[in-house]
Amino acid sequence: MDTATVLIGFAEIAIAMAGFTTIATVIVRVSDRTSHNLLAIRLKTILLFSMHLIVISVLPVALYQLDSGPDEFWRWSAMLSMASGTVVLYIGFLHLLPLTLRDDKNSWWQTISVSTLGTMSILTAALTIAGANPVFWYMATLSLVLGGSLTMLVGLILSFPVFDVHRTAGPGKDAPAESTANDIKVGGNS
Repeated sequence: MDTATVLIGFAEIAIAMAGFTTIATVIVRVSDRTSHNLLAIRLKTILLFSMHLIVISVLPVALYQLDSGPDEFWRWSAMLSMASGTVVLYIGFLHLLPLTLRDDKNSWWQTISVSTLGTMSILTAALTIAGANPVFWYMATLSLVLGGSLTMLVGLILSFPVFDVHRTAGPGKDAPAESTANDIKVGGNS
């Protein structure tokens, strides 16, 4: 498989996730288990990771046109990826993470997963620059960024009311329809 096809595939997935996230957030209401603050953080994180993934997916294709050595464009792409990733981590850790940690409805598995994947993507970008197999490490970087974005997307989707299986009936909530023996008509008798 051609490497350029894989890179463009990563960019297409990121564009699709950003579009789906935006449309789904506008159309679907939030579950009672998710705060509007947490929904906004998830949306911002998915869009941030998606934009980062688009940029770092297109970088090697663009830098390849400069006719540098066989591994040099991967290393330059990794340097630019680290710069872009540093901006993403700055926004994520200094602006979004504190808001997430203060939210009572925070999902810890998601917070830890996304933080770990984002940090690991910076490390794999560094290994692209210094390592022996830059193509492998760059693809690992792309995969980690995609994994972080997918983790947030799963959290976003699970915050939709359709997945709120622990919902109880109460004021302003619809109770599930239950049939009783009095509601069932047998043999056409009323």
